[in-house]
Amino acid sequence: MSANIVDVDAFTSPVVAPTDGDALTAASVIQAIQPLSNRTRNNKNRIDALVAANAFGRYAVSGSPASGAKFTLTQIAANELTLGSDEVTIVTAGLYLVSLHCSMTRNIADDGAGTADGAYVAVGIYADAVEVAAAAPRRFVDEVAISVDVVCSAVLQLAAAQKIAVKAAVADLITPATGAASRLLSIGRLA
Repeated sequence: MSANIVDVDAFTSPVVAPTDGDALTAASVIQAIQPLSNRTRNNKNRIDALVAANAFGRYAVSGSPASGAKFTLTQIAANELTLGSDEVTIVTAGLYLVSLHCSMTRNIADDGAGTADGAYVAVGIYADAVEVAAAAPRRFVDEVAISVDVVCSAVLQLAAAQKIAVKAAVADLITPATGAASRLLSIGRLA
């Protein structure tokens, strides 16, 4: 008659298998299957704990906010993080890596002198109202529109309910509609 094998959360070692000459009984088969069942339960519990401890999120950054205002964030993939229209709320306290990689366009005024005019874009990552990472690349161009990649990251100890946002530090910034890969905010819990 069949019987259920009850697994235990343990990495049982060694796994003993019947050999030639051993009697083929339920006990000899269970002797090999029980440790494998235990190991399977142990691995499943470890994976479940890693998934639960690993909050992450990827968000598309878009819009053309005024200086000091937040960009719009759209969820691409996430677990355990809550998204409002322009900020991500941390659910579980921990150590997080927050990174921004965003292509930005800004229109600048030509001074009419026939030389390259200097312009920069400036964007910051904010935890609540505090800037925690910023990038302000400068570029000299002959055109009246510049496009540069803005990249900044921070490793932060964040509390539950803290809010992460991306803000423009200058006016007239635009995120080009070139796909989510070129305008991305990533958040991942490290510990």
